Amino acid sequence: DAYSLRLVSGRVLYDLATSVSRSPHLAPLVRPPTLRVNPFELERLGVPDGGGVRVTSARTSVSLPVVGDPGLPRGSAALAFNVGPPGAADLIDAGAAVTDVRVETT
Repeated sequence: DAYSLRLVSGRVLYDLATSVSRSPHLAPLVRPPTLRVNPFELERLGVPDGGGVRVTSARTSVSLPVVGDPGLPRGSAALAFNVGPPGAADLIDAGAAVTDVRVETT
């Protein structure tokens, strides 16, 4: 499929910021990077919920687990920022207005 999903990114409460990553009590709360996509899009792309995918932007490709999130609008994919490599920072080109991605089963 072409670059059919728009990548949205934001911060989560527990990320790899210095205040969290250097705290022995908070660091275990950081979740690994996981792509979230509407279940309709997963089915359309033939990607199993909970499986591994390759996410490709104009900048690079990364491999991530994917989960279905019915709260996410169709046509979009969400990935938390600053939760580790690989992550949204690898995919996003700061000079581009938007980041469209292609999601494929690995």
